[in-house]
Amino acid sequence: MLDNGITVYCDGQTRHLELEKDQAERLLWYAGVASEANSVGPRPPLSRDQVDARIRRSRTVEENAGTLKTHLSMLAGLDTRQLALVISFLDLIEYGDSWMLETVNGLLGEVLCEGPGKAMERNPRDVLADIAYDLFDWWDNVDTARTHVTKHPELFPLPATPEPATAPEPAQPATVQPANAQRTRKPRKQGRHA
Repeated sequence: MLDNGITVYCDGQTRHLELEKDQAERLLWYAGVASEANSVGPRPPLSRDQVDARIRRSRTVEENAGTLKTHLSMLAGLDTRQLALVISFLDLIEYGDSWMLETVNGLLGEVLCEGPGKAMERNPRDVLADIAYDLFDWWDNVDTARTHVTKHPELFPLPATPEPATAPEPAQPATVQPANAQRTRKPRKQGRHA
């Protein structure tokens, strides 16, 4: 029995996940609002027309993304906090491949294909299940990659470690001339006239 955690049952299999108290508390609150009575129910499979509509919308949004003026006016309408979140998302994209970027991309992919209103109609339990699976898939891929590196080090050579830099030679102390000392100029050589 877990002090704090969740248990998932599926086709006779049981998985337990130990959680910190605050994690369990948050999932408990979520379970309360995602209960069957409060839920919109599972989404039926998409028809061919719906799939085509999603593809068309996605392509249209991607084409319109090239229209910078429209999107700049959208950005100008954001408050400071919203704009900071957009910039944070750009930071996440620039950072590169990560479980967090995959999670956000998955959520935004629905908005890209369906629009915000339609995407919000999804059952929150389906969304959470998708996020949980994406997290599993991400870390499973990381674990698989680590296993391959361990089993086949010749295929994944480590970069050569650079030799430690030699310490720079100590600088010679500069000689300081008194403030009132002036440099003397050498007289110019006189040229001979022929």
